[in-house]
Amino acid sequence: MAMVAFGEDRGRGALLAVGPGLHPGCCRTTETFTAALGAPLEEARAAGRLGPRTVAVYGEHVGTWLGAIGEEETRRAAAATAADASRTLALRHLPRYLFAFLASRADDRATAAVFGSKAGAMAAAYQRSFSVLARRHGITIVAGSIVLPRPAVRAGRLLAGNGPLENVSAVFAPDGGLHERLSRKCFPTAAERPWLAAASPEELPVFAT
Repeated sequence: MAMVAFGEDRGRGALLAVGPGLHPGCCRTTETFTAALGAPLEEARAAGRLGPRTVAVYGEHVGTWLGAIGEEETRRAAAATAADASRTLALRHLPRYLFAFLASRADDRATAAVFGSKAGAMAAAYQRSFSVLARRHGITIVAGSIVLPRPAVRAGRLLAGNGPLENVSAVFAPDGGLHERLSRKCFPTAAERPWLAAASPEELPVFAT
């Protein structure tokens, strides 16, 4: 179920906590992903809560669902375990998977390689979707996080690099532009540590909105 939380309007802008209702089928294409992300914003707009001083904040791992981008069997993926889905993705993209597996230095190289093999498509869909929504509604969006190998913003584009996986969140301006700095997760959970690198808290950026 999609959720959007409204606070008290004091005339100084609005901060929206947005939880889109996502399932694997939402991530089949960039268009279906954008539609799912945008549904709570349409509700907020109908309630008169969107404006040039609005900041909409999406949750952790919203973009990580994009591991399903371009995959045809999304209904089967919805019923499968995470391990089953990972095996299916690895076999379907075997050359990229093997390259990412051999290049990885993570303790859990198999998980790291699954994300590494889909990283380019994930990053592109993530940026396109959130850029469209920020521009459409004229708001600032903290886009929730996505897992990518050593990501960076270059010439206005979110690009996956070569290196350990990081859990990062991007900020999009009201014109759809992507801020050049990414927020990187500093304290991975115990389950994430075998395949996810931690950033230093000193690296966290501050954004002028």
